[in-house]
Amino acid sequence: MKKYLSVLLFSVILFLMLPISTTFAYPSGLLDGKPVDYYQYNAKIRPYDCITDRLTSHCVQIGRPDLGPEWMQYDFVNLVTINALQYNGDNTVNFDFYDSSNTLIATKPGLLTKTAFDEIKNVKKLIVRPTAGITFIYEFDVFGIEQTTPSTPPIEVSQNYKEFSIPMNSFCSVSQSVDLSLNITNLKNSVADLKLFLYKKNGASLSTAGSSYDGIESTIVPATSFQLAGNETSLYHITFGGSNNNCADRVYSGKIEVDSESSSLIASGWVDGTKGNATVIINGGQSWKVGEIAEGPGNQDTTAPAAVTNLSSGNPTSSSIALSWTAPGNDGSVGTATYYDIRYSTSPITEANWASAVQVTGEPTPAIAGTSQSIVINGLSPSTTYYFALKTLDNANNVSTLSNVPSSQTSVLSYSGNIIPTTNYTVLFSSQSDSTTYGAYRAFNQNSADAWFTTSPAWVGVKLAQAKTIAKYTVARSSSTGYDGGNYTPKNWTFEGSSNGTNWTVLDTKTNQINWAVGEKREFIVSNPQSFQYYRLNISASTGGSYIAVGEIEMMEQQ
Repeated sequence: MKKYLSVLLFSVILFLMLPISTTFAYPSGLLDGKPVDYYQYNAKIRPYDCITDRLTSHCVQIGRPDLGPEWMQYDFVNLVTINALQYNGDNTVNFDFYDSSNTLIATKPGLLTKTAFDEIKNVKKLIVRPTAGITFIYEFDVFGIEQTTPSTPPIEVSQNYKEFSIPMNSFCSVSQSVDLSLNITNLKNSVADLKLFLYKKNGASLSTAGSSYDGIESTIVPATSFQLAGNETSLYHITFGGSNNNCADRVYSGKIEVDSESSSLIASGWVDGTKGNATVIINGGQSWKVGEIAEGPGNQDTTAPAAVTNLSSGNPTSSSIALSWTAPGNDGSVGTATYYDIRYSTSPITEANWASAVQVTGEPTPAIAGTSQSIVINGLSPSTTYYFALKTLDNANNVSTLSNVPSSQTSVLSYSGNIIPTTNYTVLFSSQSDSTTYGAYRAFNQNSADAWFTTSPAWVGVKLAQAKTIAKYTVARSSSTGYDGGNYTPKNWTFEGSSNGTNWTVLDTKTNQINWAVGEKREFIVSNPQSFQYYRLNISASTGGSYIAVGEIEMMEQQ
């Protein structure tokens, strides 16, 4: 046993002595600096280049059970041979390698150190999947060579249909309904001949006509041909459950079939239930064309979107700045691009420091070239100058050059006056010495010359006429030594909020608040304010031992 413990202790010491790497230095990696696509619910959402930028700052989170299947995917232009990999993240992943026929040919675990293995040939696609729940991926790459004979898939005409998944596994009963809404838009001037198919859990096709109400329209009958005029949109909506009592008819997948010789379409939808809503993603949220030659060797898209030149910033608050710009195209200034990559920094952004700028989430999908677009960047610090820039990507992951770099300064934090009125509020308390001389209401009567006085520990609070978001509060010692001659001012406390006066949320914690002068008032900022109707100061100790005295408490909203 002693020998075992000695070996274990030596191993721990040896591990702690190992250097901790903060960057991945593998410029020979096949993915070095290239964007890797993020997939969710079997649909491509957007690319990320922070995974391959040689920096180990947090990049992507995958494996979240509420978002369905998630993975990172890279499609090689030509066949490659892989002989090593390297991975950095906070949880385990698998590297799955596929050939040009989409057949899985090998799986390797992600390891922190560069790990060599027998060659895996004819790799066309790499997928990185989480194996143990929620995973933060910082960086990864694979190593090998591009095969001398490039992959040459046959040139194909694009499919005349698009299949999609519908996240319909939601609560459904006579008392809980779930709605499905879909829209299909014809992007060409000519008429498109279409069919919409919807499939139940058992694979049976739904043919029920939709319903319209409260501005929600429904014009499509599933499994029935219809014509969609150029530049127009057709809609489908149906409610499952509720008074319809049709939960068994819920649909879990669909297909849009095109019978026209040449069409260009875009489609999307949503599912809305009692417990939440989800997006129906069709073709990754991108348009698709029918009757045109798909990209193959010799006709691949190599034209990047144009750079945005009129990015502007403004309308600052203490925590946000609005951006606006004109959408570029897919090829230069023509068509519709696929993704925006928007970033900000407290220093001017250049191509050299682009990778270290903070990447924004929730960017809008690019609109057709020439369209005005905007986004509000939240979570910023007050009184701080921020610089912004964006790049635009198309569906071939061609990246535009850097946009112009505007800057704006967030405003100074400002607060309202005391929102506790002199009337129309209810005082709450755990105890008070006597209601006449030392009543709890004296902590809120806007008169610091008196005080609420009681034994420690204790709490005091208010019920407001309506919910308010308190971002700052003050605590004052009484200005009269007749009420607080022994300095019984609070020392340790939590500032708490509640929606019902029973279940309390801690909003701020203070300890060792000592050396209060007579009449002194101290201000405290709530770093994460929330809206509540009930607020209280829950005091666990005072500066005066067994007693507590509070001259005045004020509460303010952020403006």
